[in-house]
Amino acid sequence: MAKNPDILKYGELVKGWFTNNLRIKVVALVIALTAWVWIAIGMNQKASISVPMRINYNLDKNLVMVGEVPEEITVTVWGPRETVRTLGASQVRLWVDIPNPSKGENRIVLGPGNILLPEKVVLIGMEPKVFLVEFVEKKSK
Repeated sequence: MAKNPDILKYGELVKGWFTNNLRIKVVALVIALTAWVWIAIGMNQKASISVPMRINYNLDKNLVMVGEVPEEITVTVWGPRETVRTLGASQVRLWVDIPNPSKGENRIVLGPGNILLPEKVVLIGMEPKVFLVEFVEKKSK
């Protein structure tokens, strides 16, 4: 079966689009990718805010929480510049649920499941991530 000369001609033309001035095309692609990354990064911002922490625990166990517990946690987030710039403690919820506290010291580890953030905002870190909560038996009168 003979090849159609028109198909060969168009094949050479398309091949030329990709191979002619290859250096210039590669430089242009690198410049375009660099500009895209620069703009994409510039549209996002990193910020740290102090957020009050709420602790919930099972009151049925006749235990009460004692000692010092961090009232606020420093949360570091990344997201759209306008959202992060106006972000405050009222838009971020941080809580810890302790369904089965045990007598003595309980180690609490914070993670993404403990925080509620606005859409498109990503958690980068929390400080402190780990703290101790102590429970003692409630004294009856």
